[in-house]
Amino acid sequence: MLRARPPLCAPSRPPPCTPQVSDGNVLVADLLRLSAALPPALSGGRSPSAPVLFDFRYLKDPEGHERRVEADRQLTALDDAFREVRGFL
Repeated sequence: MLRARPPLCAPSRPPPCTPQVSDGNVLVADLLRLSAALPPALSGGRSPSAPVLFDFRYLKDPEGHERRVEADRQLTALDDAFREVRGFL
């Protein structure tokens, strides 16, 4: 005879992955909150600093991004000016 199993989400038994799901929800909420409060200088392509502000693709090829900035005088000047005002991000 098969023994009856308690339901997966029974009150006496927390659902699996609850801490991970909760942590994920917290991260998403924080990202949404922070994205709504970005300063204009950091808000995507609408900024004059956009050519020297990189997204996550930078992490795949940081040297390539740095070479591109260093090869162009205007981008180098823009990068220097941005770092003076905002610091190193």
